[in-house]
Amino acid sequence: MTPIISDAAAAEAYWDAEYAFFHKIITEEVMRERFNRGLEQIKTVLYPIAGNTGSQPDSIGQTYIGRRLYVAEGRNRIDSKGRKILQIQIVPKP
Repeated sequence: MTPIISDAAAAEAYWDAEYAFFHKIITEEVMRERFNRGLEQIKTVLYPIAGNTGSQPDSIGQTYIGRRLYVAEGRNRIDSKGRKILQIQIVPKP
């Protein structure tokens, strides 16, 4: 039920808050659906890290998924069949 607000400034503040709340929910749901249904492409460029140690990634980059920034780390590995592969991990940027 919509509250009755007699003060115009309070009423405007109330409706601004309502709009912001529902806009955030709808926007986040749209972005989640785009990602989960495969409509959001994930592209990144990985740059090699010179002189890295075994604990560091071999390559690093960043990408946006929706409006959020992520860090992409690549590590050179050998798979079970002896082939060289690039293993990529994408995590939210802190």
